[in-house]
Amino acid sequence: MPIYVSDGSAYHFLLLEWCFLSISCDFGVMPIYVSDGSAYRLLLLDWCFLSISCDFGVMPIYVCDGSAYRLLLLDPMEDTVIKSKHDIRDYRVIKLENGLEALVVHDPRITTKDDNKNEGRQVKMCCAAMTIGVGSLHAPKRVQGLPHLLEHMLVEGSQKFSEKKDYLSYISEHGGSTDEFTNTEHCNFSFQVNGKFLKGALRRFAHIFIEPLLSKEILEAEVNAVESEFNERKEEWKLVHDGLLCHTSREGHPYNNVFLCGNRGSLMGEKDDCDDLHKEVLKFHRKEYHAEKMKLVIISGETLDGLQGWIEKLFDSIKKCPAKKVESRKRKRILSKRPVWKSGEQYHIVLETLNTNILVVSWILLSLRNVYEHKPDRYISYFLNQGSLISLLKDKGLAKSLTAEIGDGICHTANIFSIRIGLTNSGILEINKIIGLIYEYLTLLRDSPPEWMFKEIQSVGELAFNFGEENDQREYAVKLSENLLQYPPKHVIYADHLYEKWNEPLIKQVLGYFLPENMRIYVYTGGSEMEGVLFFLLCIIENSIDFVPFACCKIILASIFAH
Repeated sequence: MPIYVSDGSAYHFLLLEWCFLSISCDFGVMPIYVSDGSAYRLLLLDWCFLSISCDFGVMPIYVCDGSAYRLLLLDPMEDTVIKSKHDIRDYRVIKLENGLEALVVHDPRITTKDDNKNEGRQVKMCCAAMTIGVGSLHAPKRVQGLPHLLEHMLVEGSQKFSEKKDYLSYISEHGGSTDEFTNTEHCNFSFQVNGKFLKGALRRFAHIFIEPLLSKEILEAEVNAVESEFNERKEEWKLVHDGLLCHTSREGHPYNNVFLCGNRGSLMGEKDDCDDLHKEVLKFHRKEYHAEKMKLVIISGETLDGLQGWIEKLFDSIKKCPAKKVESRKRKRILSKRPVWKSGEQYHIVLETLNTNILVVSWILLSLRNVYEHKPDRYISYFLNQGSLISLLKDKGLAKSLTAEIGDGICHTANIFSIRIGLTNSGILEINKIIGLIYEYLTLLRDSPPEWMFKEIQSVGELAFNFGEENDQREYAVKLSENLLQYPPKHVIYADHLYEKWNEPLIKQVLGYFLPENMRIYVYTGGSEMEGVLFFLLCIIENSIDFVPFACCKIILASIFAH
């Protein structure tokens, strides 16, 4: 069996000749057992207080004279998924020859057979999720929204199961449901279904990635679906916010002028030609959708061996990655250092459908993906969210709520950290004062970041990992598949809760990005009760705030979505 040390990592230990050596813990004396049931002697080195975990919890290693010793730890078991000691599920990571990586999860609480005892009771469903490293930023400039369109088209059927909506119908007819979404750099497809029908669902699921229909008939219908979805959401402040960021980002950055969700105009162009778009769809799918970019998770009551066999049989026909183009170091350097935002731009947007007033203060950070074990952004969020700042703003009658957090990475080189504040009517007229208070708090943190707060967050993370409420089964599968795209397999569960060690220099380095010249301010207000008052959405320019007339609103909204 693996030995888990205090940082959560799993290691092989050196097994010598067979023996009945036992170790003691608070629960009594027990031998060391490996997977075949044999007991072995460990190679004990110099004395220390290193602890390992067993079924009974974490404990030091003791030998018969009562002394504690250090184990000789050999190579890390990188594919051993670290899980909570209370998690009764079993996990296994596998990789197919075509490059697809999968995590299979055996949950003994899921039944895969008919059981009359379950009548009238809620039964846990089997589920699967596929995350693919293709998102809105990968769309060709001339066909914005193409990944979103392709997300719609893929689930409509495959060459093998050619009846229209066969995959969707099969899931629905057997008590299940499906969901799909597209983010900036990845998309996700998931379903849940009664366990008895999991294999049939997986066969259909696999074939929408092996050989999807992608016919012109489906194309025309799904272009209309994307257009309808856009029209329903086009005045949501979040969609406008994302659109403005893309519309005003610096030329040459991957985010520049990207229309993330797309609509009929961005997809079809002025010609409104399905033939040209269909060629683009087939070309894009051929280029981007291959096994090496795919991360699959299946949760079921089936055995791990059984699930692995299904995956190897059903998903090995997904096409391999074509020959890779090596991105030059110069190109990577440009992407990592190129600013996202233009300076000197001013905007004013009022959304008539908005029933609240929102202030968003944002800073661009370089990607923190490689320091996920330390989570400096969560440390800063924790400091700002803990209550004293919002309490002060409430006492002054300026704000109703405050949330500080880092959003999804806008691309693989950058993240946006935002403070979102629900404003009072008085707060709208005191933006400068609110910004000043935010910077007072950030300066306080930068001057003396408290280590005790990190330890508090670390403890909260461990408690959430070991004792947190269990997520919805399909949501859990989706999260695991997304994590498998970003983190080493051993941390696919633990990454979200891991705070490895206090790193003050890193925190100060990240706080160095929280400067006025790297900041944007957005104010979103409802239009009905605010007429006659000047509001704004703008960049900070030389530490001053300028107001823009109300009349600019409609012009800017039109230009954001002018595709």
